[in-house]
Amino acid sequence: MSWIQLSEVQEVYNRELENLPEKSRQVFELSRSGLANKEIAELFGLAEKTIEFHISKCLRVLRVKLLDIVVIFLSLLFVNR
Repeated sequence: MSWIQLSEVQEVYNRELENLPEKSRQVFELSRSGLANKEIAELFGLAEKTIEFHISKCLRVLRVKLLDIVVIFLSLLFVNR
């Protein structure tokens, strides 16, 4: 039986994160580390709305790529029943 491992999902996540524009990736990683949008905006000298844009962009890209993995996982799950 073929199963998608958590490590495979993590690999896709990391690869797609690396493919994002550097500024977006930096903002996203800071937001995931617990900094508030306002704090990130102050660090970069940007508006809070710009920070929200960067985070939304990252989430959109990651959501699409990780959805591909979920679809594969579900198809394998139902085929192997």
